[in-house]
Amino acid sequence: MSRYLDIGGGYKFAELRVGASLMAPNGQEVYFQPGDATATICETIAALDEISDDVTDAKRGIIADMTFGEYFA
Repeated sequence: MSRYLDIGGGYKFAELRVGASLMAPNGQEVYFQPGDATATICETIAALDEISDDVTDAKRGIIADMTFGEYFA
């Protein structure tokens, strides 16, 4: 089993041998196929890492919802 990394707002992410997986706070998962889809989600998560540490967890959760909510709609 892959180890999921907390990326804020209850969302978790795991890079798999083949592709990647994003988990919502409610436990739903989205799998990203290798290639462009995985590269895009990895770049998005890397961009979220650039958010200042001064941002509260609640605000980080709002940003994560805005960023990843469409995957779980």
